[in-house]
Amino acid sequence: MKSLIVFDLDGTLGESKAPLDSETSALLHDLLEIVQVAVISGAGEAIEDRGSQITYSALGQQAPSAEKNQWDPDFAKRQKIKTALDAANPVFSIRLGGLTSIDVTKPGVDKAYGIRKLRAILGISLRQMTFIGDALFVGENDCPAEQAGVTAIPVRGLFNAE
Repeated sequence: MKSLIVFDLDGTLGESKAPLDSETSALLHDLLEIVQVAVISGAGEAIEDRGSQITYSALGQQAPSAEKNQWDPDFAKRQKIKTALDAANPVFSIRLGGLTSIDVTKPGVDKAYGIRKLRAILGISLRQMTFIGDALFVGENDCPAEQAGVTAIPVRGLFNAE
């Protein structure tokens, strides 16, 4: 049985940069009765120092979800920026995050790092964890969680559909 369910926040538990709705909050409350729950995510302005990473949000963190959904639906715009950043900054890890964001971290400081920290702090195995996220594709910010060895469940499209 799983001991820990780890969620991405934006696009997974709720719309980008929006509070959780009452149904999701109630479901999380009920889930906490049977398993430990953790959330790995971040929030902020157009360029934000999140401590563990620098995040560029093309439309800003507070842009309406409808605008974010339409800005780069095929990832082409952010992939061009990522390619340029990869070439200019080989010392950093560049990943696509959220709907309009690009995350810049030191190599290895990503959601896999967070999963390993949770394992160490809680003293549970990776087999006892499940990660749920909307960006589990290679190069996106949730992918490292799956690569860490936990069961990963993709939920793409729950909150970013028209």
